[in-house]
Amino acid sequence: PLAYIEWFTPLKTPDSIDGYYHLTRSTRQHGPYAEIILSDRITRNVMLIPQKWGQDKSYLLNSHSDGHAFCMYKLGYDDCLPT
Repeated sequence: PLAYIEWFTPLKTPDSIDGYYHLTRSTRQHGPYAEIILSDRITRNVMLIPQKWGQDKSYLLNSHSDGHAFCMYKLGYDDCLPT
């Protein structure tokens, strides 16, 4: 199976006030940077929260959405929980 993916900017340091990673969509030639990939290349999904409702330009990465995300993004471990 195939999956349509829209890419985002790489993660930087989490915000010092709210602790969330702030993301924006990657662009190419003034349009969204997207690809169709094989679904077995997807390692995990993440929950994104719009920074402002009604706008789709910037998002917050919810590192509290599940235990594995918390372990990866808050504690800095790559492979801390069994799958």
